[in-house]
Amino acid sequence: MKYKAFISSTKKDLGKQRGYVAEQLRQANIDVDPMEDWPADAENPVRLSAKRTKGCHFCIAIVAFQRGTLATNDRDQRSITQIEIDTAKLNGAKILYFLLEDRPSNTMRWPEQYNHLADTQVQKWRKGIQSDRTCQYFQAGDGIDSLPQVLPAVMRQIVDWEERRRKRMVVALASLVCGMIVLAAGLWASATFRRYTLSQLLSLHDPVVFQHSRSHQYNLARLIDGRSDLRDNTNLKTELSEARTSFDMFANTFSLFRDYENDFRDMAIKGVRVRIVMTDFSEDNRPNWEPFVRAAEIADTQEASLIAHNICKSVDQLCKQYPESVELRLNRKPILYTMWLRDSGNATGIGHLGVNYYSGITKWPHFRVSRTTGGRQLESLQEQFDLIWKDAFPYRSTPLSTQSH
Repeated sequence: MKYKAFISSTKKDLGKQRGYVAEQLRQANIDVDPMEDWPADAENPVRLSAKRTKGCHFCIAIVAFQRGTLATNDRDQRSITQIEIDTAKLNGAKILYFLLEDRPSNTMRWPEQYNHLADTQVQKWRKGIQSDRTCQYFQAGDGIDSLPQVLPAVMRQIVDWEERRRKRMVVALASLVCGMIVLAAGLWASATFRRYTLSQLLSLHDPVVFQHSRSHQYNLARLIDGRSDLRDNTNLKTELSEARTSFDMFANTFSLFRDYENDFRDMAIKGVRVRIVMTDFSEDNRPNWEPFVRAAEIADTQEASLIAHNICKSVDQLCKQYPESVELRLNRKPILYTMWLRDSGNATGIGHLGVNYYSGITKWPHFRVSRTTGGRQLESLQEQFDLIWKDAFPYRSTPLSTQSH
């Protein structure tokens, strides 16, 4: 820390002392701004010198046998030197007094024009200083004892300040550490915070998969509350766009195709191989899909069948536009789960499994595995899809009631 000092004294009788003190302080790397270095200024000298005490850590007060020039319009009839010292004190500076010792030898040696010891105001001021402060004395003459040795007092004060500062820093640091420990302990006691912290740590290892939702929560499994939650609170759109080689989907009615039709079209344009398996809602397969409709508490079975048929037609249109990329097949076996896999043979592969008991509850649990962390699980999911695909039947755009396999 850089310290700054202000030297306050009368000038004509103490010029030698002022110069010596300023040089001492500068050699100790303490900033000094003595009046001898001030440029001309239009401001009143009383206000100017008092203003320059602001920001100083020390005020070195050198006092001889006079008060100096009296300030005009000062109600206490103080001199400029006295005002400087008082203002420095108000500004928080440490006042260090160096007095010309009142002894006969000094009285004789000191120039008569600067010796005002007979002035009661000078006596009162000097007496007040000596009674209120611990002063250091210097002598008249040309010897070394005529020069105030300010550095010992200044350095002693600096050491004291630094020790106090270090103690405050230690106390503050200890308080901060204790506070952080208490806070961490309190937060760790919260299950929500533990889950959040674990989520952030795990996401550093595997930031892309495992239900990487917009909330940036890392979950091995999460609940998705229907199609709107899937659309608004997951990154499915991004995951579809990042497909590079393949995308396999096994679903019942594949209702989300309506929301992401353009994304599937973009995949087909890029040459991604898209294979989709949906439930066959034909009359021939009614024994398999009708229990699903009842379990899902769908009142109008005919309407459910019509919706599935319309989505199949939409997907089929995509197949016709991009026959080399998109295929649609129908599943006639009992419905167990839904799943999709993206680029399962690549390092960025993802496997997604959705579990649905087909009740009126829409909060479906969903699970993810990845090529980097899922290992054999992703391969197993791909094998499951390949079995579903093998047993499924190619879709033919014939009337719903007559479609057969």
